[in-house]
Amino acid sequence: MTFQEALQEIARKNETTPEEVEAAMREAIAAAYANMTPEIRKMQQKIRCKGDVPTPEEFVTQVASLLRNENV
Repeated sequence: MTFQEALQEIARKNETTPEEVEAAMREAIAAAYANMTPEIRKMQQKIRCKGDVPTPEEFVTQVASLLRNENV
C-alpha cells in the first residue's frame, strides 16, 4: 500500500478527505518535534528528513522502517 492509498483509506474510514488526514498528521508531527525532552530528541534523530521536521510521508516511512528493523 502506498502512502497516498493509506491516506485515502484512513480518510474513508473517518469520513474525511486525504488532505485533512495529512494536515492532521503534519500538525501532530510538528507538535511532537516541538517537544525537546532528551528521550524524544534521541528518537527524533533516528528519523531522516529533508527539512527540520519530516513530512507525514517521511515520518511514516522512517518509523515503519525502524519498527521493521527492531522486529516490533
